[in-house]
Amino acid sequence: MIHSFEELVFEDDPCGVVNIKRAIATFGEYKLSVILENKKTLYEVAVIKDNNFIHVPGIHTNTKDEVIPYLTPENVTEIIKKLHNIVGENI
Repeated sequence: MIHSFEELVFEDDPCGVVNIKRAIATFGEYKLSVILENKKTLYEVAVIKDNNFIHVPGIHTNTKDEVIPYLTPENVTEIIKKLHNIVGENI
């Protein structure tokens, strides 16, 4: 079980997108996709349920888009904590 950004394992994108590293973490019925594009220092995340990007109240607070851009590792850890709370997992 992933508890923080530091525990994520980034790999080449499995969909074959060039110059992107991706980590996927599972929280109950949700998956968190975290990407880092080549030559960028901030991350993008999306929450996935049933193979679709979804908008999650409490996580998507400043955007109407399902993808949340411009995140620091600390921001990603906060989203991980919120997902644990949503699915009822204590961390």
